[in-house]
Amino acid sequence: MSNSKITILHLSDIHTDSATHYSINRINKISAAVLSAEQVSPSIIAVTGDMVFGGSNAEFEAIEPHFSKLAQDLESASGTAPSWVMVPGNHDGEFKKSNARNANIEALLRTPESPIDDSVIELCTGPENNYFEFRKKFNHPGEVIFQDRLLTIIRLEVYGKTIQFWEFNVSWTSLVPEQQGKLVFPVKSYGVYAREEVDHRIALLHHQIGRASCRERVSTFV
Repeated sequence: MSNSKITILHLSDIHTDSATHYSINRINKISAAVLSAEQVSPSIIAVTGDMVFGGSNAEFEAIEPHFSKLAQDLESASGTAPSWVMVPGNHDGEFKKSNARNANIEALLRTPESPIDDSVIELCTGPENNYFEFRKKFNHPGEVIFQDRLLTIIRLEVYGKTIQFWEFNVSWTSLVPEQQGKLVFPVKSYGVYAREEVDHRIALLHHQIGRASCRERVSTFV
């Protein structure tokens, strides 16, 4: 970081399905493109979902070394290793495999304001386990002040300012095929964390607000 600025490199919708996928070559060209710009050295890499195509461990293993190389290239040029903020997309889970999960999601859609049991969250996020293991391999930019399977909140103090990154897992109720207006997120469960006064709060989520079943409440929250 230099000149009192934070530069964020944003990646999304890579959809890698193998080590030979055409997107891999594009990732390898990103660092050269970024570093060709004068005085640009990303300190944070933000990835907003759909890194892979089907959520398999093999797909995440295919993309991991290229993400690592991207960070290494940027560090070699700037002397500072970039940190990562990251959320999953609807392609980052193996969502086709669980009928029980689909039944629970339909129940959530019928009563979106009802409290959500932890066992339901565990079941619905189970297809994302490969993503969660992948996420552990990439460092956060600051202090993790809250984390569960639906939301991670990171606090970063820089240049006298307090910044929070909120990593929303809005894909936890994704269906195959995806359906407009049918994503559920328990907004009220996390409202207490929004009370802290910060200079900047940056929300990361994969789907646009219009995909949510409670669009207005989600929009106000983030």
